[in-house]
Amino acid sequence: MVIPPEICRLDDDSCLPPPTCDPVYDWGCEPCDPTNPDAWCYCEPGLITSSIPARRGLEPNASPEVSSVGGTGCNRMVITAIGARIVEDSNYATLWVDYRQPYANGTLGPPTRIKTGPQPFEQPERMVTVDDGYAAVGLSVGQSGTHDVKSLTVYYRRMELTASGVRLTGPTLSRTDGTGISDQGATYYPPNDSDNQVLVGVGLRSAVEQTKTIIAHIGTLP
Repeated sequence: MVIPPEICRLDDDSCLPPPTCDPVYDWGCEPCDPTNPDAWCYCEPGLITSSIPARRGLEPNASPEVSSVGGTGCNRMVITAIGARIVEDSNYATLWVDYRQPYANGTLGPPTRIKTGPQPFEQPERMVTVDDGYAAVGLSVGQSGTHDVKSLTVYYRRMELTASGVRLTGPTLSRTDGTGISDQGATYYPPNDSDNQVLVGVGLRSAVEQTKTIIAHIGTLP
């Protein structure tokens, strides 16, 4: 009779099975279902559950120098203010964005300011804040052939509860800080027939004294 060699002694700690990882309760354990309310990775859905990027400008596919998106991947917040600053080498260095949480009754929560960029705490050269109860739906930037933000325009509409749910109502308004016209292609303007597309994030890039890349992150109201 052949006796097989000893593979593992029961009293050998190195032979114990590896500890198990529960993807529901153990933080960092994968795979984890973000739709399971009991899971550590659960992402509670909000009014706006996702967003898509809309790229504009002479170089729309370039990477932004500054970028900001509000909320979580399944609960986006809307934009109510945008500020930006460019440094002398024609790079965006500062981006300030105010976000507010949209609710199912058409109201907006208190503003939360997120400052990003290589120099996030420097004062923006231009900053636009929309009226209370309104949300940004587009933007336009102009440098007028300089290393500065000469004009910043934010397009915005009222948000309120309608028979179809929370919607953008009334005309598209605009507010501008500074003077001058926008750089070629450096504008994202919302579709005229849309009453449910709102700005939830923004990315910017400058090159050779022009804003050549705008990324408008668009959220859709249900």
